[in-house]
Amino acid sequence: MSQVVPAVARFEMRYRTTDNTMENVYYVRTSSSVWAEADLDAVSAALQDWETSDAHTVRSSAVSLYEIVATDLTSLFGIRKSYDVSPPIVGTLANPLPMNATLALKADIGRRGRGTAGRSFWIGLADGQLNGPDQIAPVSADLILSAMNVLVSTIAGLTPIEGMCIPHFVVDHVRPPSVQADIIVKYVLSDFYLDSQRDRLPGHKKHKRYPIA
Repeated sequence: MSQVVPAVARFEMRYRTTDNTMENVYYVRTSSSVWAEADLDAVSAALQDWETSDAHTVRSSAVSLYEIVATDLTSLFGIRKSYDVSPPIVGTLANPLPMNATLALKADIGRRGRGTAGRSFWIGLADGQLNGPDQIAPVSADLILSAMNVLVSTIAGLTPIEGMCIPHFVVDHVRPPSVQADIIVKYVLSDFYLDSQRDRLPGHKKHKRYPIA
C-alpha cells in the first residue's frame, strides 16, 4: 500500500565508509499545505550545516556525509531531490568502532502510548566514546544528545516548517492510506548501552545485542 503523509517530507542523510553505506532518515512537517522545492532546499541546507557545525565532531573519522535525499510525501507524485555534499563532511574522532555499533535515542512527542514515539540511531561511534566494553560514556552520550536536540531546534526555527516529526505508518496493526505525524519535542536517552543497527533488520531477535569487533 502506498501511503500519503500530509504536510511531511522525508530527508535521508547518507553516510559512507570505505566499504559501507548507511543513512539516518528524518521526517519534517510543514505548516504549509504543500512542500515548495525551496523549502526542501532550506531543510536540506540546514541538515548539512548541522553536520558541519555539530554532528561531525561526535562521529568517527571513518564516516562521511556524502548526500542528502529529500522526498515530498504529501502525494504519490511528490518531489524527490538529491543534494550532493561536496566535499563530504568527515567525522573527527579516531579509532572507529564497527559500523553496526550505535546509540539509540528516543524521540519524545509529548504524549503517552506504546509505539507512538520513534528512535534515531547514531552513526559513527569511536572507541574514545566508550565507558567499558558495552556502554557509552555519559559525557559522550550527552554530546550526541545535545547535537540531536540542536537539530530539533534548528529545523523548528525554519519558516514555514513546524518541526521534525514521527509519522505513524502502522496504527493498530493496519497501514492507513493517510498517515498522522506528531512533532518531536526533544530527544532523550533511555540508557547508555551500546545498541546494534542489526536489530533493525527483519527477523532479528527481540533482545538487546551488542556490537562485535
